[in-house]
Formats: sequence, C-alpha cells, structure tokens
Amino acid sequence: MSGYITKPPGKINSSLIEFLPELESEYSKYPMKHKRWLQPNEKGPKGEPCFVAATTTEANEETTTVKKDYTFCKKGPNGKGYYSLMCRVSYINLHNRIGSLAPAGCGGGCPCFASQANRDEFDRYDDCKRVIFMRQACSVPNDDKASKQVMNNAVATAQMVYNGTQNEQLVMNAVF
Repeated sequence: MSGYITKPPGKINSSLIEFLPELESEYSKYPMKHKRWLQPNEKGPKGEPCFVAATTTEANEETTTVKKDYTFCKKGPNGKGYYSLMCRVSYINLHNRIGSLAPAGCGGGCPCFASQANRDEFDRYDDCKRVIFMRQACSVPNDDKASKQVMNNAVATAQMVYNGTQNEQLVMNAVF
C-alpha cells in the first residue's frame, strides 16, 4: 500500500475506536466512501437528524456520553450538540480534540527511548490522527479522495518551497 494511510482497514478502524470511541459507527468505518457531507439541518441515511442539540447539563459538562453515529461538538453552525458523523463539522471538532488525546510515556518526547508498547500505542494514535486530519480537510467524505488530496497538497508545498529557495541556493553555491 502507498499513500497517506498505509495500514489495512481493520487496523485503522481499531485505532479510530481506541482513541475516539464515537467512531464505532458504520458511518465512519475506514475507508469511508460517501458521496457528500450532510448539513446539520438534513436527515441522515436512516432518517435520523444530523444535529441533536445539547441539553443544558451536557453543554456545561466536560465529559459527554457517546451517542451512536454522532460526536459531541462544542462548536458548530447549530451550536453545542451532537453532530452526525456524516457532517464534516464533526470531524473538524474531532481534529481539534485529538491533539489532547496523545499517549503519554514516549521517553520525554523522543520515541526512541520509549518502550515498544508505547511506540506501538503512539503509532496507532498517529494513524487515527492522520485519518481525522484527512477527513476534516476534504470536501467529500471519501478517504481515497482525501488521501490523494492530502498527498497532492504535500507535494505542492514541497515543490513551492524548493522552487522558492532555488535562487538562494544558486547564489550561495556561486559565492562559496
């Protein structure tokens, strides 16, 4: 396999559920291949609402319950509440949250001093983070298209930096 995600779907799905339990949903299974993101005011594939407002207690609590096919979002076009995993806003909120879920114990920041178990856990976390990044950045909920888009953006950035510094390199080489 090549591309942004290199592990088989079963391992990716296990990693997603390990770090973000609300992703145990048919809507978020990797590889996701839906035609379009739904808007919060629409109905989901089973006729369910794509947005369920938070109750007063849920809106004020730090921890919320996991609802099947939804993720709790502190920010969104309809305010605090549960957004369907068919809505892009749910992945934008998950992307904001995933940074605080990084595993501890990686030897002071350098994984080379961590135990094998810690390195494996960090690898699974990295897979989860990549998928969430990909999904929140893509205009359609399709992991294959999102992977291509992310890779194309990375190549374009690298080429832009290389081409932008090429004159500096030529001048420096001419001087020395």
